[in-house]
Amino acid sequence: MTTKRGVRSGELPNIGVGSTEAERCDLTSRDVLDIVQHEIDELSRAASLLGDGQPESVARLRHQAAILTVVLEKAGH
Repeated sequence: MTTKRGVRSGELPNIGVGSTEAERCDLTSRDVLDIVQHEIDELSRAASLLGDGQPESVARLRHQAAILTVVLEKAGH
């Protein structure tokens, strides 16, 4: 028997911590490296778009990209 909320009688609705999480997928080492490289590219692109108008933000974005670049280099990418 189904209630008005679509929950079967005797079942608890999916609520609480983790109830809205999507199914997780397994990432390979290559997948992780590609994700980090994509983030570096996005940070660099954002810094370029800001140009000279926001020097502190540009410096922060470039610094973040540099840190991730070191991580990739140490990972052998």
